[in-house]
Amino acid sequence: MKLTDAKINDLQAKDVDYRVKCTKTPGLSIKVMRSGRKSFIVDGRIKGGRTRRFTIGTHPSLSASDAREEAQHLMSMMQRGEDPKEVRLERDAIKVMQSKTLATTFEEFLSVRNLKPKTVKDYQGTLNTVFAAWLSKPINKITRKDVTDLFVDTRDNRGKATAVKAFLILSAIINFAKADDVGGVRLLTENPVDVLKEKRVDRKVKRRERYLDEAEIEKLMHFDIVERTFDPNATHGVSDQGMNYVMLVLFTGMRKSEVANLKWEDVDFKKKTIVARNTKNGSDHYVPMSKMIQWKLEAQKKVSDLKGSAWVFPRRLGDGPMTEPKSQLARICKETGIKFRLHDLRRTFATHATSAGTSYELIQKALNHKSGSVTSSYIIGNIDI
Repeated sequence: MKLTDAKINDLQAKDVDYRVKCTKTPGLSIKVMRSGRKSFIVDGRIKGGRTRRFTIGTHPSLSASDAREEAQHLMSMMQRGEDPKEVRLERDAIKVMQSKTLATTFEEFLSVRNLKPKTVKDYQGTLNTVFAAWLSKPINKITRKDVTDLFVDTRDNRGKATAVKAFLILSAIINFAKADDVGGVRLLTENPVDVLKEKRVDRKVKRRERYLDEAEIEKLMHFDIVERTFDPNATHGVSDQGMNYVMLVLFTGMRKSEVANLKWEDVDFKKKTIVARNTKNGSDHYVPMSKMIQWKLEAQKKVSDLKGSAWVFPRRLGDGPMTEPKSQLARICKETGIKFRLHDLRRTFATHATSAGTSYELIQKALNHKSGSVTSSYIIGNIDI
């Protein structure tokens, strides 16, 4: 029979549930349950696919005419080969994605990733500068063209290294969002940052290969031991602490942050070892103490003791470890005529260790690298010493 509100009202509950099909609208029926509840059911088959059943509402909350209209809509979708369930889930996913901005996704990303405070600060700085205009943008609205345009602009105005770093961070955040789903429907199906690789956009950062050769190391040591120490008229402004810091990085191969964060409790003069804690790869790093390192640490102990500090390299004002001594490094470079960055000293350590016949495995351990491929990037060619 044709399902109308009047005829549905006349249907009485029985001892068992039963259904009455609508002769006017194919696929539509009303299910009358023993409790008296009456629900509209739509049964159909997706073109070329499986059958589907939907409960679209209860009577009288949903009228018979509205139920017929909804049933016709669902049947039309299935005749076109569309799955109403999947379409509904996709709509729900779109609604969820519209509420997920780059900023909110980043907060979720941070909540599940165990990142160090310094890394979090670095990521936040990148988002607040490079991606400031995108923070309130739904993450699914970031297009491949958006990525290409902003990458090129960042590369040309801020430098290639900054652009590459920024978009690696963005890619990680978007990949995190891709793992989300609503009822099995992925919120994102692609990462727009992939376009940089697909289009071969120029994003290769030239590997820095600077290291100090033997003559430069000798010149640096001469400045430290002779010129800086015995010249009564010296006006270079290089402090004992600044020099000790640079030489410790050079002769240990430690990261600059590991040296800066050393405490005296991490230095054992009897066992001749140094322990770097809270390192980049998350594990304690034990460093043997050579005579040169011991000499520089003993000299630095006198400096640190004047402040009564627990830090090997205390900050000038207040308590805590020193920050990177950029001004001191600049003065050392000026006085010696040697231009280098602190990280070049790690590369110097690795390159000269290789030339001296030290095994690759020991160098990897000395640099506290987990990946051998990273260590290989620190060793520059073959040099003669």
